[in-house]
Amino acid sequence: MGELTIMKARRIFVSVFIILTFALSFINGCTSKSDSPSSDSPSSDTPSSDTPSSAKAITAFSLNGVAGTINETEKTIAVAMPSLTNVYSLAATFTTTGASVTIGTTTQKSGVTVNNFIAPVTYTVTAADGSTVTYTVTVTINRAWHNPANLGDNISPDGQGTDIAQVAMDKNGNAIIVWAQYDGANSQIFKSEYRNGLWTYPADLRNKISPDGDARNPRVAMDDNGNAIIIWSEYYGANYQMFKSEYRNGAWTNPANLSDHFSPNSVPDSPWPLSCQVAMDNNGNAIIVWVQPDGPRGMIFKSEYRNGVWHHPASLSDKINPTGISASDPQVAMDNNGNAIIVWYQYDYIKTTQIFKSEYRNGAWHNPATLTDNISLGEQWANSPQVTMDNNGNAIIVWDQSDGVNEQIFKSEYRGGVWTNPANLADNISPDGQDARNAKVAMDNSGNAIIVWHQSDGSHKQIFKSEYRNGAWHNPASLSDNISPDGQDAYFYTQVAMDNNGNAIIVWNQFDGASYQIFKSEYRSGLWTCPANLSDNISPDGQDAFYPYAAMNNIGNAIIVWCQSDGTKDQIFKSEYR
Repeated sequence: MGELTIMKARRIFVSVFIILTFALSFINGCTSKSDSPSSDSPSSDTPSSDTPSSAKAITAFSLNGVAGTINETEKTIAVAMPSLTNVYSLAATFTTTGASVTIGTTTQKSGVTVNNFIAPVTYTVTAADGSTVTYTVTVTINRAWHNPANLGDNISPDGQGTDIAQVAMDKNGNAIIVWAQYDGANSQIFKSEYRNGLWTYPADLRNKISPDGDARNPRVAMDDNGNAIIIWSEYYGANYQMFKSEYRNGAWTNPANLSDHFSPNSVPDSPWPLSCQVAMDNNGNAIIVWVQPDGPRGMIFKSEYRNGVWHHPASLSDKINPTGISASDPQVAMDNNGNAIIVWYQYDYIKTTQIFKSEYRNGAWHNPATLTDNISLGEQWANSPQVTMDNNGNAIIVWDQSDGVNEQIFKSEYRGGVWTNPANLADNISPDGQDARNAKVAMDNSGNAIIVWHQSDGSHKQIFKSEYRNGAWHNPASLSDNISPDGQDAYFYTQVAMDNNGNAIIVWNQFDGASYQIFKSEYRSGLWTCPANLSDNISPDGQDAFYPYAAMNNIGNAIIVWCQSDGTKDQIFKSEYR
C-alpha cells in the first residue's frame, strides 16, 4: 500500500514537471517573438537588439505640399515652388529613419518647424548610434510676372496724387519702393517694403516718413544685407534742404523734425527742390549727392557714410565741382570695394555745358581741378550724365551731346584701370540722323553692360539699346533697329536694370493709340523678348502711365514701378517677377 502510494506520487510529479517544461518553453517562445524588430525598424542596419541603429536617411520631403526630389547618392533635395511662394517662412514635412533631425542646433519637427529657404539649407540627420549625415535642400521658384489687375490695384494710398517712384532690391528679394504724394496739405514721402516674403504698404496718407513740410524727389538704395537709405529734398524755412531715412540693424531711423537735415544751410530764397541721388555698397557704406545753390549758382555736394560714420559738408564752400558757373544733375555709383564715381554737367567758360566726374579710388577722392577738366568733347553742349560700376571697379558714363547736327549718345569707359573717352564728335553710339536723348546704363559684375535711350526713327520716337557682351559692344545698325513697337511715340522715360547673370530689363512708356502705357523688354537665358505689339503693355489700360523704374537682384527677381492715373488721381503701381 505504501509502495503504491509512492509510485502514484512519482507519476504525478513527472506529469507536473513535463507540463511545467512545456509551459516555460511556450512562454520563452512568445517572449522571443515580441523582441524581434518591427516593420518600422531599420532591421537591416541592426545586427542585434543590443546594437543601436545606424539608419539616418530622409525618405520623403515636401514644402507646402510640393514634394522634393531626393538624390540619396548626392544627399541633396530639390524642391521647385510656384511663383510668389514665401520661401522665407516654410515648414517642411519629412520622414526619416534617423533618431533626430536638426538645422544647426535647432531640432526639426516635421510640419511644424519654420525655416527660411531663400538660400540652400543643410539638414543634419542623426542615427540612434550617434552617426550623422547631411542633406542640402535647395528651393527654386518657378518665377512669373504679376501685373496690376486693374486701375484700382495701386499700392499708394487713395485720395491724393503721387509723383515719380523709385525702387531698390537686395540679393534676398527684399525691396523698397518710395514716392512723393500729397497728403492734403503738402507733398510727403511714402514707402512700401517687401521683407521676409511680405509687402507692407502705407495704411493711409498719415503713414509718411518725412517731417511736415513740402517733400520732393525721393531716391532709395539698398545693400545686400537689407540696409537701406531713402533721401529727399524738403522745404525748410526759405529754402530746400536734404533729408534721409535709414534702415540699419533691423530698424528705421527717420528725421525727427525739419531741422534734422544734413545739407548745409542755404542762402535765403532757394525755392526749387534739390536734385539728388544715393548709392550703397554691400558693406553698408553710402554716398549721397545733390545740387544746392550757394547763391546764384548750383553747386554739387556729397555726404559719405564710411566705417559707420557719416561725413556731411561743413558749409556751402565744401562743394566738389570746380569753382565757376552752375552745375546740375549729379549721379553716383559705388562698387563693393568702396570705390565711387560722381558725375554731373556744368557750364564751362565758353557757355556750353560739359560732363565732369569725381572719383574715389584707393581711399582718396579726385575731383576736377578746373572747368577745362571735363570728360565730354568741349565743342558742343552735353547733358544728362548717368554712371554705373561693377565690383571690379570698371565703370561706364553716358550722356547726351550734340554732334553739331543732332543730339547723340556718347560713353566713357573705365576698364582694366584705364579710362577711354570719345575721340571726337563722330564717336557716338547712337545712329546718326535724328536726335537721341536721356541715356541710361547698367552693368553686371562680369562687365557686361546695356545702354538705352530714346531716339526718333524718322517718324516716331523709339527706344534703342547698345550692349556689351563677351568683350565687345553691339550698337544699333540703323534707325530701324529699335526695340519698342513701331507706329507710336515712345516717351523719353526709359530705365534699365541688370542682375549679375547678365539678365536685364528695359522699361519705358509708349503711346498705344489711346493712352501712354508701360512696356518692357527682357533678356533672360541668353535671349531678348520684346513687346510683340502696342497691346503688349504691362500697365492697366485706360489711363496714362509715366515714369517707369526697374530693379533686379541676383536671383532673377525684378520689380517695375510707375505712376498712373486711377481715373481720379495719379497713383503708384508695381509689377513683380518672383
